[in-house]
This record gives sequence, structure tokens and C-alpha cells, in this order.
Amino acid sequence: MSSSSSNRGADQASYASHERIWQAIEGRLAEAGQPVPDAIRRLLQDLLARQIELEQENEELRRTQTELRQHVEARMAELQLANQALQEEIAERQQVEESLRQSERRFRHIFEHAAIGMAQLSPEGYWQRVNDRLCEITGYSRDEMLQLNFRDITHPDDIGEEVELLQRGFAGELDTFSHEKRYIRKDGEVIWVRVTVAIIRNEDGGPRHFISVIEDITERRLFQQREQEQRELAEALRRTTAALIRRLELDDVLEQIIVSLDRVVPYDAAAITLIEDDRLRLVRSRGFDRFDNDMTDTLELPTEQLEQLKVVTTAAGPLIMHNVKERSDWPDLPGLRWARSYLGAPITLDENVIGFLHLVSLEERFFNRQHADRLQAFADSVAIAIRNAQLYEQAEELAATKERARIANDLHDAVSQTLFSANMIADALPYLWEKKPESVPEQLAKLRERTASALAEMRTLLLELRPLELEHIELKRAIAQLVQSINGRMKTPVTLEVNGECAGEALPTEVKVAFYRIAQEALNNVAKHASTKCAGVNLTCHENGARLTVWDEGEGFDMQAVPPGHMGLRIMRERAEAVGAAFSLASQPGAGTQITVEWSSSPRKLESNG
Repeated sequence: MSSSSSNRGADQASYASHERIWQAIEGRLAEAGQPVPDAIRRLLQDLLARQIELEQENEELRRTQTELRQHVEARMAELQLANQALQEEIAERQQVEESLRQSERRFRHIFEHAAIGMAQLSPEGYWQRVNDRLCEITGYSRDEMLQLNFRDITHPDDIGEEVELLQRGFAGELDTFSHEKRYIRKDGEVIWVRVTVAIIRNEDGGPRHFISVIEDITERRLFQQREQEQRELAEALRRTTAALIRRLELDDVLEQIIVSLDRVVPYDAAAITLIEDDRLRLVRSRGFDRFDNDMTDTLELPTEQLEQLKVVTTAAGPLIMHNVKERSDWPDLPGLRWARSYLGAPITLDENVIGFLHLVSLEERFFNRQHADRLQAFADSVAIAIRNAQLYEQAEELAATKERARIANDLHDAVSQTLFSANMIADALPYLWEKKPESVPEQLAKLRERTASALAEMRTLLLELRPLELEHIELKRAIAQLVQSINGRMKTPVTLEVNGECAGEALPTEVKVAFYRIAQEALNNVAKHASTKCAGVNLTCHENGARLTVWDEGEGFDMQAVPPGHMGLRIMRERAEAVGAAFSLASQPGAGTQITVEWSSSPRKLESNG
């Protein structure tokens, strides 16, 4: 039942109760013989109605009071809960505020006492707060820093990168970023720093300010730079040493040294001197012609000054003269009067000084200890190269001596014997002409054969002495001379078959020399080892190259049992490979031997068992 229905029921019950009371009063008055006048009846009825209304209003008031009390109680409960929540929020906020105050105190302590620079900057880049360490890094006081913008102390070449990063931060792409850049200190010194920036934003996302952490990394950058320079120096020395080692001619080595010096140490002029017969002789120079007075090979240092220089450089390492005008031991030479500073390093091998590297500059105090260390490292490398070149020259001289001895032996063994045989035939001809004239034509043919063989042998020896002559003659002609010369030493003649035109322009000179040497070595093996009744040389020339085959039907050999270097096999193979030719060897015991070499501008590989 709803509240309104209950109220209506209560009103009806109250009305009925008052109606019954009125009827009882009216009945009593009627029994007493006192009827109620109409006016009093109406008044009583009005009073009764008013009483009913008053009771109804009182009841409504009670209900309202009850509802109001209930509402107030509910509201009070809500207010109590809200008050409790508010008190808890206030306590929490107080705790947060206290934490923030503690964090602020900690941050201020860290900010002020940090071992690295820290700063707060406005969105426009002005310093708002700086710590003492940042002032130490930049050389400015705190008050001076607060008057500056970060651009004022940033190296001009590094401003663009940082502005770009800040713009990305303004656009919301970055909240933090780090990069390395250069500062210009108050005293003008350029230093390297690593800057880490955090962007503190407003509620709308815009930048409120920046917190920057600045670390001085100058020492690390200098160390990295020195390390990089050392790597570059080591690589330069490696390349230079490799280039020097590849060169065996002393003149080439000296030229490479003088050219490579500026990769190691800068200079205005340089010179190389070597010790020869207790005197110091200039062997290479560079840069002196800029001053209209070039150094010459006739410059020599007397023995006394040489010994002083050797003692100084071996005892203390490279010699640095910051101002040569103040040195009494500086030579007064026309070609050196422009010099202001000097750096020299000894070239030492097996604890013996064999020469010096000299660098000269127009500036006073130009050379430093780092330059000296580099030059000494370079000098240590070139010593071996110079010694190798010197040994190579000695080896070449020894090889030339051996070659002359070999050619002398060949002249004796081949040409001399052939000419002696021809001479014997010539001496016998007058006697035969008188006693046995029918045998003269045969002996004349033998004489012609011997002289032709001797001539071929001489031409062969001349080609060995001057292999570049092959550039001016055809390969088939050179091979023919070899065959003709070998026939003078063999009982069984070697045949020659040539196909195609081996024009000079078709084959490079080095290819012709390789073919000639291989044919020579192979024919010598035929003459010495083959014991053959049949041998030959086939030379085929084509548009793109040539093919040479030397064969015999002699004893042959087991290729697995013969060392690779035996009978010149390794030398022949290396000669072929050196010019990009294919080499093939085939031999079996009792089945003869065949050597084939082929060169082509479009090489193809030969099947080879050797």
C-alpha cells in the first residue's frame, strides 16, 4: 500500500470517529429533551470539521517531521562520510606535500652538490638555475650564467643540432634527449660536454622549463681522439710498411718513404740521410724547392757531427729543436737558413744507426713529443725496408754473377764444343778434298749444321741476357732458335710445328717471355732426361692468344713420385701462373712426357695432372 493510500485511510477513520462522537452527543441531547439548534449544530459540525483538519494537519506535520528527521540523519551520515574522506584526503595531501618538500630538498641538495653540472632553463633557453659544478665547467659565475642563453656558450657549429632537438621536444616528439657538443668557456677554451635534457611540461602539454644535466667529457674525447689518431697512425704505418716491403729497389723504397712521411707528421721539408763510409749522405729530400734552395745529394755531414748526432738520438730518442737559431749545433747551410724548428729520428737496425729521418718547419716550437714518437715508430718500420732493399740489390748482384757464370758454362758446354767440332771439320776439309773428295759435301753439311747450331746457341744466350728483345721479335722465331740450338746437342732432332701467325701485338711481352722460358726449360729436360727417339714442339697462335706444347716419347716418369720442384716443374708452373696462363703436365713411365701451356685474353682452364 502506498503512503498516500495510508493517509487517506487514516483521514477516513478519524472522520468516522468524530462523526460517531457527534451522533452520541446529539443522541444524549435528544434524550434529555433538549434538541440542538441548527446554528449550534452547524457550529459544532464546523468545529468537528476543523478538528478533523487540525488532526490531519498534525498528522501530516508528524509525517513531514519524520521524513525530515530521516533525511537529516541520512544527510548527516553522508556528511560524516564526506568529512572522513576529506580528512583522509587532507592527510594524504599533507603527506604528498611533505614528500614533495622532501623531494624538493633532496633535488635541491643534489642540484647544488652534484659532481656534474645541472641547470634549469626557460623554454627560450635562458639559464634559470645553475649549480656550482656547471659554473666550474663553463668558467662563468652563477650571476653571469643567469644573464646568458645556452646559445651564448655553445660552439656555433653545434647550435643547429640542439635547436633541432628542442623543436622536436616542443612538437611533443621527445620528452628527453642526449647529445654531445662543445662549449666555449669564459676563457675561450673549447671543451666537450654531454648534455641530457628533460622537458617539464605544463598541463596543456607545452614546455614549462628544461632540466639539463651537463657532464664534462673533454678528457674522454681527447682520449678517443688520441686513440683514433693512434689507430690511424698504426694503419698508416701498416700500409706504408706493406708498400715498402713490396718494393725491393732501394730507389723505390726511398721515394716511398719520403712520400709517406707527411702521413705520419706534418712538415715543411723532409730529408732522408744514410750513413755510408762513416759519413752522412743525403739520399732523398722533399719540400726544399719551395724555398728556392733545394738540397742536393752532395750534402754530407762530417764524421764528428755524425757521431754527436748518433749519440744524441740513440740515447734520448728523436731529437727536437724548438728554435734552431738558438742551437750552436745547427748546421749553417744555405738550404736551411729559413728553418725554425727541427725533428730528427734515427733509423736503427740491430742496434746500429744506419741513417736518419729529418723534418723541418717554418714555425718555432712546431714539433712536439707526439710527433717525435710517431716519427720514431715510422723510422723503426723503414729500417727493415731499407735493409731488405739493400739485401735485394746484393742478391741481384749475386744472381747476376751466377747468371754470368751459367752463361759462361753454357758457352763452354754448348757453343765452344760446337765451334770446336766445326773447327775440327774445317781443319780436315783440305785433307779430305785431296784424299776423299766424295766425302767433302757431307762434311760441309756437318760444318754448316755445327755453325748454324752455334749461331742459334749464341742467339739464345743473347735472349737470356736481354729478354726484352722478345718484344721486338716473333715468338715462333724465338722458339725456332731454341729448337735449333737444342738440336746441336741431341742425336735425335726435335721437330717444330707452328700454326697461325704469332704477331707481336697479339701477345704481351711478359707472355712471350714466359712461353720462351717454359719451352727452354722443357727442352733442356728433354735433352738431359728423356733419352727419346722422337720429340717435338708445337706452337699454335690464334686471335686471342697462343698454345705451346713440348712433348717427347722418352722414358717418362711417375708424377706422384717426383718432387714438385724437380726438373724445374715448379718454376715452369709459376711462370705460367704469373702471366695468367694455364699449365698442364702429363707423363707416365715408358710413355713419354707432354707439357702444355696456354694463354688467352679469355682464359680457359686446362685439364692437368701435374
